[in-house]
Amino acid sequence: MNPYGMNQTPSDCETMLFLIRLCHCTNDRKFCALRSPYTMKKKPYTSFHEEKESRVITPRLPDKAFCGLIGRYYLLEGKDYPGQCQEILPKSNYRLVFILNDPNGGLYFLGPNMKMRITPMQDYFVVHFRQGMMPRLADIKPIDMAEQSLPLRTLLGTETATLSEELHAARGMNAKQSFMEKFFKKSRIETFSRDGLCVSAAEIVERRSGRIKVADLAECLGANVRKIERSFLEEIGVSPKRFIRLIRFQNVLTKLKADKSFKNLADLAYACGYADQSHLIREFKAFSHKLPGHI
Repeated sequence: MNPYGMNQTPSDCETMLFLIRLCHCTNDRKFCALRSPYTMKKKPYTSFHEEKESRVITPRLPDKAFCGLIGRYYLLEGKDYPGQCQEILPKSNYRLVFILNDPNGGLYFLGPNMKMRITPMQDYFVVHFRQGMMPRLADIKPIDMAEQSLPLRTLLGTETATLSEELHAARGMNAKQSFMEKFFKKSRIETFSRDGLCVSAAEIVERRSGRIKVADLAECLGANVRKIERSFLEEIGVSPKRFIRLIRFQNVLTKLKADKSFKNLADLAYACGYADQSHLIREFKAFSHKLPGHI
């Protein structure tokens, strides 16, 4: 547990770097949900692709005043990869994505389980909100945000174009983070959280890397299963079962990147809480449309 009370480990940043891989794409000027179909290719498990992404992404933890709402910030710069797209696989939390050098001031609000594509020569500033929390940024309920990308023309009463222009003008990660936190403080950003049950449940799931059942989660919190399910749907828009699956999927990605000790997928499946290798592959394809060896 870090000083901010969140379960983050040194491998978190590496995980985010791993989630971004280079891929071919069209000449779209904005990012969008991945639409390319899954194609089966015969490729060994050990040959998953690693890219040196340290030059294009800068992660940062929030100020202590915002640790209860924001997980981290990211600055992604596309200048190092002209002519190519970068794909970010599904996450379990909400994200606010600014397209910094878009003349129209592009701003998108991404729900859980939403893939994202970053286009060449575009710079992005991303706010990752804390697990189990959906900020009130638009007139929409959490249940309607799952697997959705919502374009925003205004953010907390401020025109998106104006906000994006000022954020783009702030030089460096420190200046951009400071600008956003001053904006959030002035705007008094709120969440859908009521009694903290969903946030507590999400933290437990994250600490256990998704290796927990909904019934056991309810028992840990002294609540019944129905109350847990209602809390998740009302506050973050996904069921606790799907949230657990997403966290477990992200744990697989972490281990694929950081841990080379697994000899085969069966060992990896067991370590990550899957019933067997087939179960892991089904889940991996469901969230990424790829095999583990193709990431």
